[in-house]
Amino acid sequence: SAKTILAEIRQVGVSGVILDNDQPDLVRAVLESGITAVAVDAWREDVRLDAVIQDGQGGGMRAVRHLLDAGCRRIAWFGPGDVSAHATDRFSGVATALNDAGRHLTPDLNIRVGGADVPETVRRLLSGPDRPDGICALWMGLARDVAAGAREAGLTLGRDLHLVGWCPEEAFETEYRLLFRGGLVP
Repeated sequence: SAKTILAEIRQVGVSGVILDNDQPDLVRAVLESGITAVAVDAWREDVRLDAVIQDGQGGGMRAVRHLLDAGCRRIAWFGPGDVSAHATDRFSGVATALNDAGRHLTPDLNIRVGGADVPETVRRLLSGPDRPDGICALWMGLARDVAAGAREAGLTLGRDLHLVGWCPEEAFETEYRLLFRGGLVP
């Protein structure tokens, strides 16, 4: 519980804490205690707490620029349905880079998914003549799902469809690369 954690923090006599979660009870307890705190990779709009998070906006912008440089004309956002600091940050970079390039993310290319509906959503997205030629799926699992859907649809990554994924650098060799069965790693 937040009270137990706060008691442990006080017992060891720290002058500051780094929070790596955004559990409201814990954040509130630490802030009310007067102990200096900063959040890492856990930002909340409704809490007055400094936070250090991944550069999702910069990553989203670089993803779109990569797709534009590859010649993509119809770029889709394929992100989680829930709202989180990471989703908002990455989406803002994608939308900003498209806007800067004089393009916009149309509603049919703004895909928000979650749970069991992901494979069917990928199938619908990749079927038909208006399918995207570039996709920003800036989560490991979502990039894997889009790559699997592309294989199922007979599309070749890097030729028929350009895909940008995301993973922490330390997970690239041990987790992320393995998701793509020896094929092109987004």
